[in-house]
Amino acid sequence: MKILGYIMMIFGGFMLLGALSSFSIPGMVVSSLILGSGNYLARKAQTPALPSTGQNQAALNPTSEFKLTDQLIIRLAHRNGNQLSPEFLAKQTSLSIQEARERLDLMSQQGLCQIDLDKIDANGNIIYVFL
Repeated sequence: MKILGYIMMIFGGFMLLGALSSFSIPGMVVSSLILGSGNYLARKAQTPALPSTGQNQAALNPTSEFKLTDQLIIRLAHRNGNQLSPEFLAKQTSLSIQEARERLDLMSQQGLCQIDLDKIDANGNIIYVFL
């Protein structure tokens, strides 16, 4: 399949060059279809099949083993101007708003961030400032 796709791409490329040189619209359309079909076949042959069952379940569900670390939350905060609200953290991760609030409170107790009561957003959300 992969070789057939490459052959079709080469053939379609030559046809497209010929059609462009003679300004043939139907030739351009046909050669573009052949070129695109060849590209599809070549790429389809390169796509690995998903594992069916058993030991490779993590590959089917990439979030199953993902752990949201404090370091990742800090990186997110740095990308957001060194501040996060529980609502923003919940939108950007798989955490609920309550889980995000608890996580930010724990990080605050550990000294990784501080609650800045002067920086309450327009919706009344508490902002956690990262150092």
